[in-house]
Amino acid sequence: MIDTVDDRLILYLKSFARGSAEARSAQELAEKFAVDVSQIQLKISHLRGDRKVPICGTPQDGYFWPQSYRDIDNTIANLKITKVIAGIQEGADREFGEPMLDF
Repeated sequence: MIDTVDDRLILYLKSFARGSAEARSAQELAEKFAVDVSQIQLKISHLRGDRKVPICGTPQDGYFWPQSYRDIDNTIANLKITKVIAGIQEGADREFGEPMLDF
């Protein structure tokens, strides 16, 4: 019996979000499962890390069930890039302060 949000999320992605063209945003998933967006992102991280579930996508692009290893490889590359970019931005903010808008 499927009774946890985690299991329902996996089943939903497998059924309705197969491949990047069918990716679902964290907002859409949050509405579907009546939870906050942050809870969806935490659940995705938990499922990927602790339960070893191959959910693909990023917060920016949406989440989906992979159709091939290419989906997995693209997700891994995007997540690494996102983490590196975030690290560079955080380091720059520490070094130079918050960026000023140019007008």
